[in-house]
Amino acid sequence: MKADEIFQYIGEFQYFQWLVYSAVCISSVVSGMVTFAQVFLAPSVDHWCAVSEWADDVDECLTSDKNLYLECIHNLRNASIPLEEDSYSKCSKYDVSYPTDWYEGFSAYNYTNVTIPCDEGWVYDRSVYQSSIIMEFDLVCSKENYKEVEQAIYFGAYFIATLIFGTIADRFGRYKAFYISSTLVAFFGAVIVFAPTFWFFVTFRFLQGCSYMMYDVAFVIGMEFVGPSKRVWAGTILSLFFAVGYILLAFLAFFITSWRFLQVAITAFLCSVFLYVSILPESIRWLISKKKYEEAEKVILKAARINKTSHKLPQNFMDEIKREAEKESESQSEKQNPYIQDIFRTKRLCQNSLNLAYQWGIISLVYYGLSLSTSTLGSNDYVTFCISGAVEIPATVLCMFLIDSFLGRRGSMFIFQAISGIACICTSLIPPGVWRTAVGMIGKFGISASYTTIYVVTAEIFPTPVRGIGTAMCLTTSNIVRILSSVVLILSNYWEPMPYVIFGSASVVGAFLCLVLPETRGKPLPESMHDAEMMNNSERERIYCS
Repeated sequence: MKADEIFQYIGEFQYFQWLVYSAVCISSVVSGMVTFAQVFLAPSVDHWCAVSEWADDVDECLTSDKNLYLECIHNLRNASIPLEEDSYSKCSKYDVSYPTDWYEGFSAYNYTNVTIPCDEGWVYDRSVYQSSIIMEFDLVCSKENYKEVEQAIYFGAYFIATLIFGTIADRFGRYKAFYISSTLVAFFGAVIVFAPTFWFFVTFRFLQGCSYMMYDVAFVIGMEFVGPSKRVWAGTILSLFFAVGYILLAFLAFFITSWRFLQVAITAFLCSVFLYVSILPESIRWLISKKKYEEAEKVILKAARINKTSHKLPQNFMDEIKREAEKESESQSEKQNPYIQDIFRTKRLCQNSLNLAYQWGIISLVYYGLSLSTSTLGSNDYVTFCISGAVEIPATVLCMFLIDSFLGRRGSMFIFQAISGIACICTSLIPPGVWRTAVGMIGKFGISASYTTIYVVTAEIFPTPVRGIGTAMCLTTSNIVRILSSVVLILSNYWEPMPYVIFGSASVVGAFLCLVLPETRGKPLPESMHDAEMMNNSERERIYCS
């Protein structure tokens, strides 16, 4: 009896699975918050040079009436800050020794037109955000790119987390990997609250990123406790709960406008993981693969008892499982371990592998780039970010229907990528405002649906002998290119539409490359290299990729 077959007896998705799945979904919600916390920990705000002699006047501007605050700040800024094109300078002020306290109508320009860099710090617009790491650590002017650099470092840490916790999950178990990851992410999140300097903040965000595999391990746990016929929808629901966390973050940030208190709230949600982690059992599949049959039997019997299906279990079911596991173990020992070069060995498989790597890379680039740049669209930060998360829900659901329709995997992915690419290019041509936000969200819709599709396509194109290593190669590409999403956003400092031009162009190219991939809807998974070669080519000869 194989592991999949046990679910025919204990139930593919019943009470026991719902208990496990509810815990996994809560973890998915928290993961959505942690992934994009940077958006509200380091939002871009208007700023200008401080004038120490007028510090008390700035404090007097603080009022509960937003209009009065903005008018007061405008008068102060108009008195000391030169205009550059259509806006006030953010990094220079008039060079003048102020002869008097500020009064309405006073302008330093009446005394001098010489400007100097900000030598006394900056004043920040606090009408929306009370505090942020940008305000607290002065990440502006010569340090304006530090925010994107920090985000790139954080994403780079994900790659390390994949290596560390992937090994822990396979060697010591899914439960231990999940527990250790959750504990470390919560601990480092708590330490971040007390960050005294920017580089302290960066260091512990990096350590948190190196520990962040909660979502991935929870995803594996959720999938391994679900029967084969329910697996696609189970994965979809997990993605939807990630989007719920995305939306919840916007609501939290709206009411908590101080970055330290917001980090406290996110960490509190992280700590909630420990309220339900005790109900998570170890994966039945992992226990069987490690020949921990007694522990596997306990979990199976518990699942059957909760599902009220104990009477369906064969009396000697564990003996059958042992025999099948031993047989499979012997079979695997006779097989040659796959190597990364195997996925490039034949012409068609090589082309498909490179194509899939590109698809994963640009989808990751565009998805994270759009998610992190919602504030540049010109509308309310909270509303835009909330919509950006909300569009993932219909995108994911629609995707699951379309990929099984007459459009298939290839046609659906072409449409989603094209929608995303065209929308991003159009966004670059529209000035900030409601219309830019609307078009930008269409792009986010398309790339979110593409993300769901690429998971399915990848699993169905790589043949069984190299499916694991092929998928790992694609995920590695995704993790590496994800780092570049923050770097691309820096280009907006030199030409504001540039990131959207890059996102759009990459997506359009990806859309047409989709058409070269084989259609896999309704076809059996390729079991050999030959099967993979024949998926989109009738040639039988092996041609090495050069």
